[in-house]
Amino acid sequence: MWAFVVNYTWPEDPLAFEHYYRSVHVPMVKKFPGIRKITLSFANRGEEGGTDIYMISTMYWDDLGSLRQALLSPERKAAYSDSARFRQYQLGRYICRVDEV
Repeated sequence: MWAFVVNYTWPEDPLAFEHYYRSVHVPMVKKFPGIRKITLSFANRGEEGGTDIYMISTMYWDDLGSLRQALLSPERKAAYSDSARFRQYQLGRYICRVDEV
């Protein structure tokens, strides 16, 4: 399995950010070709010393080729355009191989 992971720092208004992300952005991402699932992980601020990470958005595909194809799709282009509304909170984007152990 392969994943596209986006890390976000704390937005000015976390509740508004999460509402917009879930209600507008996630439905756009769900249209990506071949996507299997999306997970949103929220950091518990201050636990284990972590303060920078607010949310980790992880999108999963069966294989690297499918992920790369999705990143070139019109659906991704639309979602990327939408992400300009909150891109200032992104800490990084990563393509990752996922191994279940």
